[in-house]
Amino acid sequence: MTPSAKLGQALATTIEQIKDKGVVVAQPTLGGSVRQLARYEPLRICFSVARGKLSGETRTLSRTKIESGGQEPFYGYLLEKPKALHVIDRRQEMRMLFGGDLVYEAELKLLDRAGPLLGLLEDISPSGASMRCRNTSDILRRGKQANLKLELPEPVGTVNEVVTIVEVVDAEGGLLVRVVFPEKNRAIAHAMNMAQGRFGQFRKGA
Repeated sequence: MTPSAKLGQALATTIEQIKDKGVVVAQPTLGGSVRQLARYEPLRICFSVARGKLSGETRTLSRTKIESGGQEPFYGYLLEKPKALHVIDRRQEMRMLFGGDLVYEAELKLLDRAGPLLGLLEDISPSGASMRCRNTSDILRRGKQANLKLELPEPVGTVNEVVTIVEVVDAEGGLLVRVVFPEKNRAIAHAMNMAQGRFGQFRKGA
């Protein structure tokens, strides 16, 4: 989820129930800490899928207790059902491809794990990136959140984003990990609009 007033701030949560009144989610977290939601706080909720993500506008309706199968109930929030969900298909975006003489290190740190995973950037777009991890981990799972750090030439510069893992593929040379950003990265979009071929090859499609 993304607070509409703070684009780029991604909150992690899970959907617990879907009701006629709306969608019940667990208490969201930001960087491992619980983030309280205000009543009627506008939000953008995103569901990550292999092709990209579904996105829709919502707002907080109330705080609620969630039953947990005989254990103590825990708190969450009732969100208004989005009036519409929009498909953001990353494979239809233009992407910058890397390899050969264009090698950029990437660091991926799971929010619930100590120590980063290191790899090489395969491609990047305004909506996400792919990297090939060397020190792979069996806890890499689709849906997990992580912090992605990498350095690209200007005008992009430093990329430091909380991302969601949407695909993990066992490939030659390590795991190929695809991630999506909480919002389109404006610096990457601007760089790709400026001139093709400045610091990478470009390709559209899967």
